Amino acid sequence: MRSLPYEGQQIRRAQFAFMDGRELPAGLVSHNVQRSWERLRQTGATPKDRARFERSRIPSHLLDDRGNRNLLSAATPEMEALHGSLRSKSWSVLCINPAGAIIGALCDNLGAPAEIVGPLRAGHSVMEHDIGTNAPAIALLDREPVVVQRAEHFLVDLDTYVCAASPIYGVDGEIAGAIDVTGSSVHLHDAILEHVILAAHAIENRMFSHIRDVRLIALHYMPEFLGTPSEGILAVTDDGAITAANRAACRMLGTSRQELVRRSLEEVFEGPAHAISHGPEAPRAVLGRAGRRYFIRTALQTPVTELPARPRAAMRAPPAPQAIDVGDPAVAKAIESGRKAISRGLSLLIRGETGSGKEVLARSLHSKGKPFVALNCSAIPESLMEAELFGYADGAFTGAKKGGSIGAIEQADGGTLFLDEIGDATLALQAKLLRVLQEGTFCRLGSRREVQVDVNVVAATHRDLKQMIAEGSFREDLYYRLNGISVRLPPLRERQDIEQLIDDILGGLHHDGTASTLAPDARAALLAYDWPGNVRQLSQALAAAVGLCDDPERITLEDFPADLQEELLEPRSLAVADHAGSLLENQADCILKMLNETNNNVSETARRLKISRTTVYSHLSRIRAH
Repeated sequence: MRSLPYEGQQIRRAQFAFMDGRELPAGLVSHNVQRSWERLRQTGATPKDRARFERSRIPSHLLDDRGNRNLLSAATPEMEALHGSLRSKSWSVLCINPAGAIIGALCDNLGAPAEIVGPLRAGHSVMEHDIGTNAPAIALLDREPVVVQRAEHFLVDLDTYVCAASPIYGVDGEIAGAIDVTGSSVHLHDAILEHVILAAHAIENRMFSHIRDVRLIALHYMPEFLGTPSEGILAVTDDGAITAANRAACRMLGTSRQELVRRSLEEVFEGPAHAISHGPEAPRAVLGRAGRRYFIRTALQTPVTELPARPRAAMRAPPAPQAIDVGDPAVAKAIESGRKAISRGLSLLIRGETGSGKEVLARSLHSKGKPFVALNCSAIPESLMEAELFGYADGAFTGAKKGGSIGAIEQADGGTLFLDEIGDATLALQAKLLRVLQEGTFCRLGSRREVQVDVNVVAATHRDLKQMIAEGSFREDLYYRLNGISVRLPPLRERQDIEQLIDDILGGLHHDGTASTLAPDARAALLAYDWPGNVRQLSQALAAAVGLCDDPERITLEDFPADLQEELLEPRSLAVADHAGSLLENQADCILKMLNETNNNVSETARRLKISRTTVYSHLSRIRAH
């Protein structure tokens, strides 16, 4: 227990007493964790048992069914967004199916520690009988979001892990899986669970795209919230019968899903069903039968393909500026070079930090009316790699779709293939991509018939590919095949147009063309921040502020997520002493005094000193090391 902080040691000692039949102190762990411990105690498990990651591998053919593919397809954009917002390489974002199997894992394969890259991969199980108490297992069993940190894990094996998970509900109202973020030897901020919950809601909404031959009606009390994870969604037939509804729609309409799917639109809203379901896509007001006003937007739903990584255009992504060029010279130069590459048939390599807008640039260069297929090279499970890239023939494996299915490369024929995060591609994936890009032909999985394709190739990476070539982790021949023309997108902290970018993003969050007003102190704080997550982080922060604020016409600092508020407002130092001595020593003294006053309560210490718990833990670790 030496590696555990003081609170963790208390929890672990209480757990050992709990295993001997004693009661747990009230409030020591959450009710979810306590129930998990009780379940495991009943099975005869002990905290010193080993986590059975390797024994829990699941055959790849059992992962490749329609339900898993649909779930991963809907989850991938949110997994990417979550991973981009986590600033340490010690994190992984997981998509879990209802049986507790990991069907998608997103992490920094080269920079993450072995305990993240190794055990947390597609095909492994997170169920309690394999690895004890953990957030995704509890989310599936208890059907509610949960955080599990360090000693709260039943097994001592997992003392370095922290995780936050939320269940994902399918269009039928049943559990479809869970989304989870797991880190090793890092601090899990309180606000992370909020982001995971929002991601789960967005995944649930996106899963409605898999319902065929219906119209989707989005609804909310306020038009600004249409297109966000908090919107309600109804799936209706041509004659106005409601066939599916998400949780937000049921809550706003004040009824259960079972009751709602028995009704028609005319029983829910004032006016003819056809006028409601076939109206314009622009938001418009309707009255509910109880007199409540709602804003709705309708769209015809078309069938979608079923491979795990879909083109982003078919999905509702986090808000981003529609035009990447809003006044920065370096961005304008990158766009001009990119246009020359595309017009001359050269491959294009876009370099830039995560979240800097590489895909936005690729889409802006794409010829409209032709296919654009985005393939995230870091998010393809090894077990599904060939099916994702090349598609598969009828009967290629157990559960294969009748008639087979085309892959991402074939979808892009005649258009653009965007290879996102090419620097994270495995060597096996690099080899497969090189052959297709050189020869322009491939065979579907389970078939010997060659398919010929003609695609424009745009690749993007945040990595130093030349350094990777020197280290042997990236193929030199693939690099030269992709690097016809190379452009660099500057990080947000280097851009000269950030203020205009903020206004454009805010404008895009409102369907009537207007934008929220930022309070002066909020605008100043945003302009002074260095935005390590770049444009993506800025977009998500503004969307969250609009979603959380009481007055959408005026955004204040208090409307932003709690973790970002701390970074915007937390003082760089603690002015706690006038006597001599280093600032670091003064900080440590102040923290130790406050810990004594609060009886070693880290959360209360952080609150009183107006610093983050991370700062408190950091000083404690430094003190104990000496």
